[in-house]
Amino acid sequence: MSKEKDALNGFLQEAIEEDKREFKLRKMKLELDEEKTTARYEELKASRENLEKVKNLKIDYMSDEQIELLRRDNKEYMEAAQHSMMFIHPVFNGVVSFFMKNLILVLGETGKGKSTAVANIVFTNMTQKNPITGKFRRTLVLTNEENPSDFINKVTCLMKGWNYTNHSDFTAEQKEVMDTYMYHLPKAGLINVIGDEYEGTTGNTSTIEGMSALFDRLLEYARKGIFYDCILIDYYQNVNQSVKDPTAKDHEVQHKFTLLLDRFKNIYPAPIVVMCQLKPSDKDNKAPYTERIMGRKSIATKATVVLELESEPKEMRTKWTLHKGRYVTNLGQTFYTGFYLGKIVEYGADFIRKAAEWKAKMAFKKQAKDIFQENKEKIDALKEKK
Repeated sequence: MSKEKDALNGFLQEAIEEDKREFKLRKMKLELDEEKTTARYEELKASRENLEKVKNLKIDYMSDEQIELLRRDNKEYMEAAQHSMMFIHPVFNGVVSFFMKNLILVLGETGKGKSTAVANIVFTNMTQKNPITGKFRRTLVLTNEENPSDFINKVTCLMKGWNYTNHSDFTAEQKEVMDTYMYHLPKAGLINVIGDEYEGTTGNTSTIEGMSALFDRLLEYARKGIFYDCILIDYYQNVNQSVKDPTAKDHEVQHKFTLLLDRFKNIYPAPIVVMCQLKPSDKDNKAPYTERIMGRKSIATKATVVLELESEPKEMRTKWTLHKGRYVTNLGQTFYTGFYLGKIVEYGADFIRKAAEWKAKMAFKKQAKDIFQENKEKIDALKEKK
């Protein structure tokens, strides 16, 4: 009888534990559904309130306040345009509107040079002075792709003329310099990198809520006169999650992020650069660039400038194609920049000559290394026979 009693108690205990798990899961599901429903309801409520305001708008004429606001915005915009920053290299002067109220979209396939472009944008920015503040330009990188320390290491290597490729090749002295710059570049305010995890927080750069909170915080500082000269987001497709609506599809989150970016770029006193992933070109290379954008395509509509980059390592150059731009007539035009030790430089006759010399030296070194290795293997084989 005791065995039957123990078996019954065991069965009942398992049933109780199962009920507890089911109750816990139902409660969690209810919380998720409630969060999702609340988020959707808040969006609907905000839309309805906005529509009611639209119904009561006075559109017969502009008020004095509206006119003054328009004049002030125009003055700020014209002032910013006059003191436009240089985008990476002078070849883009007059092509890329690199000042406030501009959203610059940089497109590229995997491994075609986007990360290198990011480092070069930061590096070029910090070599320029803001004529209003008299200080070197400051850049904020919001990344959900690379390790934040990699950005600063790449910028350090650009400053020192080192190639940031094989980490094991760096000397102890070089590593010490990189560690020093890892402190001083952020300390001087020239670069700040915020990743998805930052100061104990998570989801900063991969969720729509995290990005929204960061933008709000940036605007708070801007109202106090503290702002960056450029904000760089690396990259668009990885903003694909929602805390309030975990079931939201990637393209739904990306569309919301696009709208958020559009509003933010119109009120933050600096240009916004967004790196974006492209699908590989079709065989005939006829697919429009918009069709090659991974995820939601609406980002191209809101961007004021759209550039596509493609590295061409054999020629030691990068090909740039202008797909969209403000006040330019050369859409579809291609530009070339040289590429040496991670740095984007002028691509001209002098560079082509030097590139040929560099390639010849590299080929000679490789040949010499292969010959040495081949002879070493033969010598080692002979030694073993003896």
